[in-house]
Amino acid sequence: MIILIVLLTIAAMVFGLYRNLQRRQYIANAAFKQLNEVVSAISETAGKYVEAMRETRGEDLPEFTQINQLRWQTTSRKVSVEKKAQALNQLVVLFGRLLKQPEHQNKLTDNPQLKTLHSRWNNLLEELETEKEGYNFAVTEYNTIIHKFPYRIFSRILRILPKTLIQISH
Repeated sequence: MIILIVLLTIAAMVFGLYRNLQRRQYIANAAFKQLNEVVSAISETAGKYVEAMRETRGEDLPEFTQINQLRWQTTSRKVSVEKKAQALNQLVVLFGRLLKQPEHQNKLTDNPQLKTLHSRWNNLLEELETEKEGYNFAVTEYNTIIHKFPYRIFSRILRILPKTLIQISH
């Protein structure tokens, strides 16, 4: 009888730990969904910029293909929130490098469409910079809890990995 009570107590504790981890994961995912509008606008602006650059240059660069793949990952319903956050970080870095290349800087002054898209990109990054805090807070809480005892043991057994923060710098 005592063994049964101990087993039920352990089962209840494990279930409670699992539910708490699920709840924290749900909170982080919901926080990312609140960023969907800004993330979609960033993806769309990057796509329009790439298309304008293709027309201006008359050629396709490998960076353009990478940017389009990252755009798809940030907005696809088939991709997990974790992968979306990683893709968003990569998109911002890759697109930022593209914008800093001297040949693109020269085209900015010549092409008003590119200049407008560049300005929109910067505005969207500023907006994301302010709105990402809710997501990053939820992810930090989640990542902290999975490294604490007894969650650490539980997360290792279930192979629960830390989530990615959104790190935007422009």
